[in-house]
Amino acid sequence: MKIEDYPPQEPLSEFGERYQKTCFSLSEGIDGIELQLGRNPYQSLTVYPSPNPSGVVLGWMFGGGWTNGYKEMMGFMAPPLIAAGVTLIAISYRLAPAYTFPANVMDIVSALQWTSDNVGEFGGHREKFFIGGHSAGGHLSALLGTRREFLTDNGLPKRFIKGALPLSATYDFSAGSGLSMRPRFLGQTAINNEIAASPLFHVDRESAPFMIAWGENDFAHLRQQALKFVELLRYRGVPCQALEMGRCDHLETAYEAANTKGQWFNSALSFMNTIVA
Repeated sequence: MKIEDYPPQEPLSEFGERYQKTCFSLSEGIDGIELQLGRNPYQSLTVYPSPNPSGVVLGWMFGGGWTNGYKEMMGFMAPPLIAAGVTLIAISYRLAPAYTFPANVMDIVSALQWTSDNVGEFGGHREKFFIGGHSAGGHLSALLGTRREFLTDNGLPKRFIKGALPLSATYDFSAGSGLSMRPRFLGQTAINNEIAASPLFHVDRESAPFMIAWGENDFAHLRQQALKFVELLRYRGVPCQALEMGRCDHLETAYEAANTKGQWFNSALSFMNTIVA
């Protein structure tokens, strides 16, 4: 889809503009198969099939503070993953402030429903599905990895998500979480969505296995939240791998994820392949 065909987004900060510009540059010329799932252009996904599929499928969500971003930014993730046999699905979702929680989650659930029914046509296997994302997308993947009722209430198996790979994500929106401002996707303060949207408060033994990654030079509150989330997952008996990506800041963790000789890529492949072996 052409970017100009999407509804307008919130004005970008210098930080956000740099992130989008780099992602689009890295993704230039990398095309997939786009499918529309709803009436809103953001209710869509793009499939990047592997030429030699292993059956493993990774659903991946973009970052952008829940107010910005496009699935087209994530094309750069495809070449190394599909070369390794992984079918990549870049998942889009509606953005704040026009849409608030749980609209974004429900759009991703719709993408998972489509994946369950159709990914076999592209060489993927519905029993080998993983979910991940960067920043805001990482948060949404972690929430779906912990709140399994989003799956079961919508006709998906409780263990449809075999593992979650959030990258530089937020796990806690409650008071004292370190956030400088309340994210607008949470809606009005009176709705009190902070706990409902925080993966940290929904960890139990039924949570999906996790691979948690963050940057050594990431935002301080995200580093602290990641360590706390890892500790809680392990305390609850949930399989969890932790990876601090040396010398990476918040944006560099996203770009590094597509580096086949980098810190994230082979760890992620090993995590996924070990679970579905």
